[in-house]
Amino acid sequence: EQPGGGGRGSTTPAPAKTGDSAPGGLVEPMAGGALLVEGLSDPEIFLGLGQEAEVNVAAPMEKRPDASAHGGLCLTVPEGPNNQELNPANRDDGHGGQIPNGTATFNFSVQQGGEYVLWAHKSWGHSCADSFRFALDGGPLQDFISGSNYGVWEWATLPGKRRYQLAKGAHALTIANREDGFRLDALLLTTGDHQPAPLK
Repeated sequence: EQPGGGGRGSTTPAPAKTGDSAPGGLVEPMAGGALLVEGLSDPEIFLGLGQEAEVNVAAPMEKRPDASAHGGLCLTVPEGPNNQELNPANRDDGHGGQIPNGTATFNFSVQQGGEYVLWAHKSWGHSCADSFRFALDGGPLQDFISGSNYGVWEWATLPGKRRYQLAKGAHALTIANREDGFRLDALLLTTGDHQPAPLK
């Protein structure tokens, strides 16, 4: 396994900035099972795993029951006994190339275009189960490696709170295997700089 180190709307990375119920204030249902959360000034898009969610899962990625997860469900790629790798990150595509071995794609709508930070509500298993990959709107896969707290559910984002420009309209966010054994139960895209509220 890899050690973790501890025609849709346009999607382009923007310069980094520092500085069930969804977190936030008023909640408006959106197409694709997403929720638009209107805070004082920051639009937020919450992507969960409930029955309303529009998420397409490809094995060996699984959406499975998990009593500790938000809403009782999580995304994971099963690992072998004693934390051994069972499902490597990539597999042959049958044409001499490599494709992700296990994905989950969320389809959602953005009602207000802007620069969004991606947060993941995750639980890392151990030092070889503490990352995944993601892609927005069919773009290149990027590593999501953040922190090394194991066995707890918490929000995490990429160092520097990297932002992505999302235009108003339809989008897709794909989660891909990097290290089997990680767990993920929600995602949040927000234009704000605040830490998301804890999930129950």
